[in-house]
Amino acid sequence: MYDCAAHPVVAALLTKVVKVQGMIEIVGSYKKPAEFQLLDIEFKELTVIGTRVYTKRDFNTAINLISKGFPYERLITVYSPEQAKDGFDMCLNGGDVIKVMYGVCIANLYEK
Repeated sequence: MYDCAAHPVVAALLTKVVKVQGMIEIVGSYKKPAEFQLLDIEFKELTVIGTRVYTKRDFNTAINLISKGFPYERLITVYSPEQAKDGFDMCLNGGDVIKVMYGVCIANLYEK
């Protein structure tokens, strides 16, 4: 079970819906403390893993794919700050996109 929502209602339900000896991976970032049933973790022998966005296994998989020649360049489009609206429009219009991230970058990232 992956908790990507980081919503207090979800936290309260996680241990109730996972099978005995199941796993809960907390991916979402909670802004405030949330109720979590520790007794359920013990009695159901659950494994709870916290992760900051990606796991070590994710990175190993990515490195393996890149080392075998996976064309990762096709997955990434870099926009300048002036093109930020284009990224928002792509998301809003159901474009072929998984995630749009914005940030201040250094070097000449925006030059093609």
